[in-house]
Amino acid sequence: MIPSRLWTLICFVVSLEQFSRAQPNRTPRCMEKVMLVDELEYDTRIKCHHSYGKSCFNTYITVFKPATETVCKDEYDKKCYIDYSQTAVNVDVEICQDNLVRNCDIDGEEICTDEHVTVCETTYQEYQVDEDNPICDTVQEEVCDDEGCKNIPKQVCTLAVKTSNKVKPDTKCRRIAIPVCGPESCPLTLGEPICKTETKTVNDNSFL
Repeated sequence: MIPSRLWTLICFVVSLEQFSRAQPNRTPRCMEKVMLVDELEYDTRIKCHHSYGKSCFNTYITVFKPATETVCKDEYDKKCYIDYSQTAVNVDVEICQDNLVRNCDIDGEEICTDEHVTVCETTYQEYQVDEDNPICDTVQEEVCDDEGCKNIPKQVCTLAVKTSNKVKPDTKCRRIAIPVCGPESCPLTLGEPICKTETKTVNDNSFL
């Protein structure tokens, strides 16, 4: 409660009858008077209250620890090698040689000279090869039309792999010197080649 001063205008008014008796024909009289009046004044205030609360929760932390892990596995290492062995085999060799002759009928002193000719040796190597071999068969196929049905022969072929032996010639040539004899005045001419077949022993590289 806060006391305050109020200027209050107080007018004293009496009843008309009393006032007429006391002072006829006069107006009411007023005066100012200072009075002490207790009043209630309300102030709007904001009060704050602090409260403390405790909350709990679980946290998880991932902890990494270094560790050594042994991993085993089987590995296979394939080692291949080819071993060749020298074996002696007999092969037929075709030998052809150039034939130089002194071709004439003139008589004269006979001489012999060394002349170079070509000699070729041919061997035949046998090997195997896989070939497609057709196998055919005749079957009867029924064909029908408006007039009826009839059988018509039809050839049906299939391919089968067949292993066959092949021969491949291997020719090697070289130059050699041979003596050619005849009359000195006769020119050298190339005659028919001289060929022959001989059996030779050669080393064959066979693998194990």
